Amino acid sequence: MVKKKYVKRIEKILNLLQTLSRCSKDLNHVHEEVDNAKITYQHRKAKNEEEKAKLCEMERQIEALKIAEAIQKVNEEYTDVNNKISELHSVIENLKVEHSQLKYKKESCMAEKEKLSNEEKRKFEIVERRFPDTYKAILWLQANQSSFRTNVSLPGIISISVHNHNNRKFIENAISVRDLLLFVFEDQEDLQRFVKIVKEEKKLNVNVALVPKEKLSDFQSPPLTPEIRNVGVKCFMKDLFTAPDPVMRVLCKLYRVHRIPICDEKSEENIERVLNINSLFFTPLEKIMGKRSLYGNRNISVKKDSLTSKNILPNIKDNSEAVRAIEESIKETEKLCDELNSQLNLHLSNLRQFEKSREAIRNKKHQLNENERKNVNIKMKLVQLINMYEKKQRDVVDEKGERNIVTQKICVSNKRRKRILMESERLFKDFIQAKKKKAYLILMKKILESKLSSLKTKMSDIQASLNEKKKKAFDEKTAEYTNLKEEMIRIYAELGSCKTEVADISLEEVNSNITRIEILLEANDEDFNSVLSEYKKRETAIVNIEEEIEELKQKSESLKLTIQQIKRNWLPPLQAHVENINNKFSNYYKFLQCAGEISLDTTDDSDDFPNYGLQIKLKYRIDEDFMELSQTHHSGGECSVAAIIFILSLQELTEVPFRCIDEINQGMDALNERKMYQLVAEAAINGSCSQYFLLTPKLLMDLNYHKDIAVHIIYNSPYLQTKLDTEKHIKIQESNK
Repeated sequence: MVKKKYVKRIEKILNLLQTLSRCSKDLNHVHEEVDNAKITYQHRKAKNEEEKAKLCEMERQIEALKIAEAIQKVNEEYTDVNNKISELHSVIENLKVEHSQLKYKKESCMAEKEKLSNEEKRKFEIVERRFPDTYKAILWLQANQSSFRTNVSLPGIISISVHNHNNRKFIENAISVRDLLLFVFEDQEDLQRFVKIVKEEKKLNVNVALVPKEKLSDFQSPPLTPEIRNVGVKCFMKDLFTAPDPVMRVLCKLYRVHRIPICDEKSEENIERVLNINSLFFTPLEKIMGKRSLYGNRNISVKKDSLTSKNILPNIKDNSEAVRAIEESIKETEKLCDELNSQLNLHLSNLRQFEKSREAIRNKKHQLNENERKNVNIKMKLVQLINMYEKKQRDVVDEKGERNIVTQKICVSNKRRKRILMESERLFKDFIQAKKKKAYLILMKKILESKLSSLKTKMSDIQASLNEKKKKAFDEKTAEYTNLKEEMIRIYAELGSCKTEVADISLEEVNSNITRIEILLEANDEDFNSVLSEYKKRETAIVNIEEEIEELKQKSESLKLTIQQIKRNWLPPLQAHVENINNKFSNYYKFLQCAGEISLDTTDDSDDFPNYGLQIKLKYRIDEDFMELSQTHHSGGECSVAAIIFILSLQELTEVPFRCIDEINQGMDALNERKMYQLVAEAAINGSCSQYFLLTPKLLMDLNYHKDIAVHIIYNSPYLQTKLDTEKHIKIQESNK
């Protein structure tokens, strides 16, 4: 009922809102008409002003048309421009002569530079002779340099310039020949294209590298403090040569040339202190390397090698200073040429401007003659425009009257809008009340659902308690049956011994014994009463034992019936559980392309429940039979595989918060370890089992990690940082996102 009323009010509100929307549209339409009227009025007003301006302009033009004075002024301007054009022609000729002299000087410098550059060609000849594949690749690169996206640096054997050729041996002993022949690329796509063409298509044996992300400024040598100089350090290897920026960055990244000290003889006495700066340094005669022990960085092993010149880097005189001076002279000459060109272009530009001005003056002179003819026409048009202006002034809209009409329309629309808004406000209040009532009913529904859930939980707890008590009663009955069974076995044993003793005596022997006993009784009359009493006691005891045995037999039969009843109720569910485990166990082993099964072992006596167990049989290879799991028949890895699969098969039968598995993959081959990880990962992310913790000292490469799987690496070291800057690590993590 409340819902229907609630829906009707909503419909009424929607109808009112639609009516309000229509009124708003009507009001907007009225406003648009007002705006259009205003725009029309403004357009007409602007047009009148424009016509008025045209009249004023025509009157001004009539006043300005003084033809004789204008023609005289134009003639004077024409003469002045001709004089300036003559002066510019003279200046331009002088600049051209000076430019020719500078061009000759530049050509002379270029010839001198070419002569010095021939020295550089010798480097290429040496590379061609010793490393022909690298030389061919250089020639191809020089011919196709423009096809690459970025600059490609030539190998260090060409681009490295050693300041002092006596220092070549340090560089040759620190950097391998292979890396001196590296082509350095700044773009990954350029590198791949170069490798595809040069190495794969042309079959040239060349080396390539991609420039590091670090800038050259990131590879700073340690400062040469007095302390470092005192141990014999003169400089660092980076200071011995120059190379293009990409080549230097690669050498700093690969060989840390910015940190390799070059020392004098004093370093022989301070080897350990120099090795603290870097694990490699050079003296004038030796290459010394130090290696720290992996256990605590406490011991240093030192290796010394004699320095020999390998003659890898070309021994060619460095003409870079002379070439640089010539290049500076060429640049200076080019700068002067550019300045002369600028002046020449400026004068030519001025010349063109004056020529344009002369042409403009000539046209202006012609225009003055035309203006004289137009003067009469303008006066005639002026009269026509004055008449038109007076007519349009009479057609201007009555703005005040239009404003009153629009105001009346707006007032009517606003009254109607106010009435609709008041009705909407009343209906909205009713809507709020209905919504509150709906919220109250929803809250009551949630409270009742909560109570129902609580009762269901309580009922589940009672059912669990009942099951626990049933289990406890069954355990007590089982223990009682075990005790009775043991007592029955003992009594049967005693009864059997008694029967054996009685069965061994014949009737004649009994009569003989009776006669003998009577004689003894007559001879020992004084002991007869005691013997008779003892006989009666034993006879009574035998009767009691027989009755007890009969009672125990009855109890035994009753217990057997009870046990059979309990067994019929207990054994089938147990077998079903084992069968369920066996199915999962077998499926997991099929995934490993092996075979396995689990069965219930009831021993020889099916009623010997305490000795019941699970029998696990495995078959890892095609040519072997099923064998029971044991350490004598199976390896440690095979036992580990069986253990983890058994855990996975049991996981849905028991509810635990987590499972911890320690080094279960030890002893497994890589294939089984990968499959084990896949099984555990799929089980862990399935959602129907508990959380897994796998503890292992190693992990295989290229494992597939689900988004819900986390790898935690535990660090342990005598130098482990214990005080971490958490804010810094959080910022790093956020920047990596």
